Amino acid sequence: GSRRPSGGLGLGLSARPLGELLDRLDGAFYGTPAADKSNDDDCRPRSPPSVALLARLRRASDSVDSLVDLLDEWHSLLDGTHGGCPALPGSAHVDAAGNPLPASVDRESRFGVYLRRLCLGMEEIPFESLGRLWTAVRGYCDAEEEG
Repeated sequence: GSRRPSGGLGLGLSARPLGELLDRLDGAFYGTPAADKSNDDDCRPRSPPSVALLARLRRASDSVDSLVDLLDEWHSLLDGTHGGCPALPGSAHVDAAGNPLPASVDRESRFGVYLRRLCLGMEEIPFESLGRLWTAVRGYCDAEEEG
């Protein structure tokens, strides 16, 4: 996989193909390493976490406002106000009324620190760069769906 710079967004991030991240999620879900393509992994459907992530990124690529909504969701994960994600029927992640339980990310965890850094960087991004990021997200989603 080639690594591409973030396009000058100033976030210190590098971009890899979306499929690589989805492969890692699938590997974790199915219990096989992402690099292990044996056992017909290419024929196996995407895991539910991968499908959910791709769907959310696809919604974020609808418009710049939709991308900003995604960034707002990340903030809500950090401050504990996120409303949770839709759960499968019979899931333990719903309350008695069937509503998703609130979701949060520990701000001090490795992912929490990464997410805080990303959110801080996004607050500083000029609108023109946000437009380029939106175009890139749309391109990554399109490339994954075509592949």
